[in-house]
Amino acid sequence: MLLEIAGISDIILPGISEGEFLFQMKDCEKIAESFHQLGAETVVVKRGEEGAYFSTTSETGYVPAMKITNVVDPVGAGDGFAAGLLSGLLDGLSFQDAVHRGCAVGAMVTTVMGDMEGLPNRKDLEAFIEFSANDDVIR
Repeated sequence: MLLEIAGISDIILPGISEGEFLFQMKDCEKIAESFHQLGAETVVVKRGEEGAYFSTTSETGYVPAMKITNVVDPVGAGDGFAAGLLSGLLDGLSFQDAVHRGCAVGAMVTTVMGDMEGLPNRKDLEAFIEFSANDDVIR
């Protein structure tokens, strides 16, 4: 059932663990290709603290994660990633920049306890991205 739904999806956001469960593989590029073969147009494989790999009909690429030294609670990071990615697309960002925003929101969520308490407003998100561009590690 999951593969059937994935095949009719425009955008699918699996993690490595979902790729391993569904396709018995951990390689993010192969996971994305497997979803494309099912019919999914756009695939972003979440790689946790390593960032994300994206594959659309016209481009592919890796986006690094924001480096966080004090992860308080990882719950909600995937949902934060999805919110950041989709908001970036709605704002007209390039796909790579939207994935970068997703990585930023996912990272921000891990810095506080709870699954949605770390979701930022636009001002805080922009400050976080600006700060992370000037520093390799968010403390």
